[in-house]
Amino acid sequence: MHEDVKIAAENIGMCLKARFYAWDREKFQKMSYLARFTDVVEPLILIQTQVLSFLRQTIGCTWNCKRLLDRF
Repeated sequence: MHEDVKIAAENIGMCLKARFYAWDREKFQKMSYLARFTDVVEPLILIQTQVLSFLRQTIGCTWNCKRLLDRF
C-alpha cells in the first residue's frame, strides 16, 4: 500500500503544478496581487490542504509517511 500512496501523492503534486502553470503567465503578471491570491494561489492552497488532510487520515502519520507528505 505504501508504494500506491507514494504514486498517488506524486500524481497529485504534478496535477497541482500543471494547474498552476496552465495559467497564462502574461495575464497572471497583469493581475493585481489580490487577484493573484484569490484566483490562483488560494485555490491551490485549499486543494493542497484537502489532499494532505485526506492522505494523513488514510495512511496515518508514521515517520515515512510524514517525510513523503512534507515533500509537498
